Amino acid sequence: MRENRGNADGKGSNRRGLLFLVLILAGVGIGVGLSLQPSAVPAETSQPEEQLSHTDSAPFVEEPIDVGSHDPISEDPPDPQTEALLPEDSPSGSNADPASETESASTIPSGPRRTGVGYGIGQVAPGFSLVDLEGQPVSLSSYRGQVVLLDFWASWCSPCRQTLPHLHQLAMDFASEGLVFIGVNLDRRPEDAVSYLEDHSFHQMIPVQGTTAVAQQYGVSGIPRTFVIDRSGVIRFAGHPSLLVASSIEPWL
Repeated sequence: MRENRGNADGKGSNRRGLLFLVLILAGVGIGVGLSLQPSAVPAETSQPEEQLSHTDSAPFVEEPIDVGSHDPISEDPPDPQTEALLPEDSPSGSNADPASETESASTIPSGPRRTGVGYGIGQVAPGFSLVDLEGQPVSLSSYRGQVVLLDFWASWCSPCRQTLPHLHQLAMDFASEGLVFIGVNLDRRPEDAVSYLEDHSFHQMIPVQGTTAVAQQYGVSGIPRTFVIDRSGVIRFAGHPSLLVASSIEPWL
């Protein structure tokens, strides 16, 4: 009996020891598990990327042409549709005198005509009073009764320099039949035009110092721009001078 009770006590002691060991191991496991948990870190608040709006971006700035020192057109032969853009700071101010619609010649050939003063074919050419490069007054109305070849140009404009000889030749060919060649110069400094003309024999041209106001009256936003005005003051040709041929002038002489 005593032996059986001893065996039972031994077994109970072993069981208690085993249970104690299990509890210890379980506690260790829980501790290890806790140590492996990531520390609680507050999540970062996502910030949306700042979008650059069109109003925040730097505006696209166009640099105005510096007349007299910049030539925006290449030296290649001009395309009939190519023109040099006029700078915004061209000379301004004029004594514009709208032309009268009174016809003074009975031998004027018939042709399409629009109503009023304007720069379209068939309209009465806007009148102007300017000064030539020597300071003498020149008015378009002074040439009523003659055919006027009117060209807007500048010494810094490559297409102008390339087409002026063509216009001057037409002026010489028809001078004896009453054609007058007026060149409206749009150089900022008149002396630039004077210097250019001194180096070229365009003696048939009547050069006048133009203004932005007169250019706007003729719808000129780029140069060269040429007009043929008949004896009654009506525009019969308007366009690039390279497109002007003798047959565009002859009917109006």
